[in-house]
Amino acid sequence: MREIFVEKTYEDQSVFVSGATGFIGKVLVEKLLRDCKKIKNIYILLRSKKGDGLAKRFENFKNSIVFNNLRKIDASIFEKLIAIEGDLMQPKLGISESDEEYLSKNLNIFIHCAASVRFDEPIRVALQMNTISTRNMLQLAEKCDNLKGFVHVSTAYSNTNQKIIFEKIYDPIIDYKQFLDLFEKNDDQELDALCQEALKTFPNTYVLTKHLSEKLVSEHDHLPITIVRPSIVTPSNMEPEMGWVDSQNGPMGVLLGASSGILRTVHGNGDLICDLIPCDFVANCVITAGASISSSPTKSLEIYNCTSSQQFNLTWNEFLEMGRQTYMQYPSIKVFWYPGGRMCANYYFYLLYFTLFQFIPACLIDICAVLAGKKRWAIKLQRRIFDSINVFKYFINNSWTWDAKNCQLLVQRLNVEEREKFNFDVSKLDFDKYVEHWVIGSRRFVMKLDDSTIPEAKRKFVFLFWLDFTVKSLFAVLFGYLMLKMYAGISNRSVIKMS
Repeated sequence: MREIFVEKTYEDQSVFVSGATGFIGKVLVEKLLRDCKKIKNIYILLRSKKGDGLAKRFENFKNSIVFNNLRKIDASIFEKLIAIEGDLMQPKLGISESDEEYLSKNLNIFIHCAASVRFDEPIRVALQMNTISTRNMLQLAEKCDNLKGFVHVSTAYSNTNQKIIFEKIYDPIIDYKQFLDLFEKNDDQELDALCQEALKTFPNTYVLTKHLSEKLVSEHDHLPITIVRPSIVTPSNMEPEMGWVDSQNGPMGVLLGASSGILRTVHGNGDLICDLIPCDFVANCVITAGASISSSPTKSLEIYNCTSSQQFNLTWNEFLEMGRQTYMQYPSIKVFWYPGGRMCANYYFYLLYFTLFQFIPACLIDICAVLAGKKRWAIKLQRRIFDSINVFKYFINNSWTWDAKNCQLLVQRLNVEEREKFNFDVSKLDFDKYVEHWVIGSRRFVMKLDDSTIPEAKRKFVFLFWLDFTVKSLFAVLFGYLMLKMYAGISNRSVIKMS
């Protein structure tokens, strides 16, 4: 079994990272700087924005919270970080000819994790961001004089038309070249028609374009390529900080909404197995996969399903209950009502719960706001919650089985001294402890709450518990009274008819 030496492989190498400003990208760059100390340079692709030139965006990136600990240890390490101006939405990644020539002479390893993670993106945008940008990245890699490895970060959901997903390339249901041909011809009518046909099989344009991209990547088998497929990426376990997160997508948004008492119901099957993977595990897997392909004598395509459900047979209901129990120990001061609610597999029951416990209360809140001369906000917020849950519901109403033998073997191939440092061994993850890290991290990094507010939050939590209990009791009494009145009325009418 070929042994992998991560630090040695990245020593004196120049790495190009796309998507460095994203959730996974930030953790990845921080890890490379911190634990691959002899790395030569890390080039990151940055897009200028109106009012924010490249220099300002780069400075903002280096000042990200994710680098706080690294700055304290060695601020000079950021000298290895170099920004390249570009744009995934532009031809040739928007990189200038001079930069392209420079990169082709200096780059050794590509890590392509840039993508649009919006599930409802129009097909033209999704293709450009997720498929065409991948092709452009591969074309740049082909020009490099000393390319050693190319890591494509895909998704475990790229083949949702399969119930058991193996670590292999699946033929797309429609040839990706048809999509690219129509895109380049600007034939939007035919492109939309082709997309609608494909969406009979796939849930959204994100999954579809990731599905197409894998086939495109696999056809560049003359390059040293590896594909990593993470499942639902969640807050970190330990690095760069315990529970670090800067994204509110997916389960993070559900947890925040539920913990604040605003979200009371979710349309999903709580008995299905969930698959969650900490972002630091994903970063470590990507870095190790890059080291593996870069040091491989054969350079043949390597694919890794970076998933957790093969180790943790955890349902959504069990996960949410773990979160609820943990949240009682670390509640938020920014709570609107006592947390509660349920997942509803039946869509009509979900609509009923949503109407009764979210929409009607939101209407009452907005009426009170108008009467008090304040701005309405509750209905708008509930509409956003409803739309975001609708987008995410496909993944909590379906389940898949991932084969992850390659990923497990990749862990074993890591040399013993580096297994702890670049840990992504799911079998050794204490999930109960991890959920605790998740809840603590959400307080610190998303809600921006200091740990000193926990005692006050617990007092508020107790008050809201009794308020919630009182309101529910009054409603139960009122409901019982109305039912008795109704029953008495029916009985009286029956007596009158009999007489």
